[in-house]
Amino acid sequence: MDGNAEYRRGVGRRGRPIAFVGMLALGVCLKTPAGAQTVDYSQLPSTQAVDSTPGAALFGDWDGVRSDLAQRGVNVKIDALTEFAGNVSGGTRQGSTFANQIGLGLDVNWERLAGITGLSTHAIFVNRSGSSDSRVFGDNLLPVQEIYGSGGDVAVHLVSLFAEETLFDGQFDIALGRMNVENDFASSPLYCNFLNNALCGDPKALPGGDIGHSAYPDAVWGGRLRVRPTSDTSLTVGVYEVNQGLYSNKTYRSGFKFDTSQDSGAYIPIELAWTPKLGEDERPGHYKLGFGYDTSSGYQD
Repeated sequence: MDGNAEYRRGVGRRGRPIAFVGMLALGVCLKTPAGAQTVDYSQLPSTQAVDSTPGAALFGDWDGVRSDLAQRGVNVKIDALTEFAGNVSGGTRQGSTFANQIGLGLDVNWERLAGITGLSTHAIFVNRSGSSDSRVFGDNLLPVQEIYGSGGDVAVHLVSLFAEETLFDGQFDIALGRMNVENDFASSPLYCNFLNNALCGDPKALPGGDIGHSAYPDAVWGGRLRVRPTSDTSLTVGVYEVNQGLYSNKTYRSGFKFDTSQDSGAYIPIELAWTPKLGEDERPGHYKLGFGYDTSSGYQD
C-alpha cells in the first residue's frame, strides 16, 4: 500500500472543502510523462517533438523510427528511474534501499495522424519495485523515496489513459478518462525537484488528507475543462470520482479495475492560474489560487 494511504483516508465529514494556494515558481522543470512526478499537460504540446541528437535518449532515435513516428503524431517514451537512500543514524536500524520505476508513455496527436482537429490521447504505464528507507528503517507516513508505494508488486500499473480536445489555439481544452487530480490542480514545476514524498508530486498538506484529491500513479474516472482567456491566465474546473478502494493493496493494485462499486462521491476542484514572465530576464512566475470540494458523506477505514 502507498506509504501515506492512512494519511490520505482521514476522517470522513460531510462536504469537506479544501482550499489551496500556489506559490511563485522561479524556474521550470518539466518531467517526462512516464516519470514518477506530476505531468502538467497544460504546458505540453499534444505530441512532444523527439530530440534525435546523440545522447538525447538511451537508445537514440531507433535508427530514425522515433522521429518518423513523431512526424505522424505518435510519441513513445520509455524511462527508468532508481532512487537510492540510506539511513546513517537514528531510526530502528541503519542501512540503505533502492526504489525503482520503469515507465512507458504514449502520446498520440490524432489531428496529425488522422486529421481529427485538436484531439490527442495520453497513456502512461509503470512498473515499480524495491523498497523505501522509511518503511524499512523508520516511519513510513511520508516515504523518503517518492516512487515507492502505489504501483508496486505488479508487472504493469496503469497510471492514466485519457483523451484531450484542444480548440481555438489552445484557449479551450477538455480532457476525459482515467486521470488524477494532481496532474491538473495544485501542481507546480518545483515539487519534484525534491525526492521526499512529502512534496513530490504534491505537498500532502494540500489535499488535507482527502482521498478525493487523487495523485500519481493512481487514476480515477474524471474530466476537466481549462479555459485560457489570455496567454498567461487560465481557469480550470474538474469533476473526479472519489473511490474508497483506490489505495487498496489487492483490489486496485494494477490500476486496471475500472468499476465504481466503492465510490463515495465526487471531488470538484476549481483553480485560477497566472503564469507571467517577470522582469527583463522574463523569469517564469507561477501563481495559483484554488478550491476543492468533496461531496463524500464519509470515509471507510
